[in-house]
Amino acid sequence: QPHLVEVYHMCRFSGFACDAEVRTQLRRVWRLVADLLQSPRAIYTHELMPHNGANLQQIAAALRSEIGPPADGFDDLCQAELFGPRAWYIDDFEDLRVAPESF
Repeated sequence: QPHLVEVYHMCRFSGFACDAEVRTQLRRVWRLVADLLQSPRAIYTHELMPHNGANLQQIAAALRSEIGPPADGFDDLCQAELFGPRAWYIDDFEDLRVAPESF
């Protein structure tokens, strides 16, 4: 049975989006959570971003419909207007899967 987990943290979304060091550490943790849930990806949004759905596909579809397309990368996410197009991101953790772990 699929699971949907929402994670809130005490880092500003702009800090996550624009600070590579902070973002990398958080993404490593979220990748571990995603792996535990057997999910190949995660969706990042501002904590107040409206989203609906019972799974990642439904949430991504609702965000595309209500907000606009996701960011193409973290540089794009960092430049996006809050709650506007490209202000959310789908992460497949591909760069973290090939990089060695270090915490």
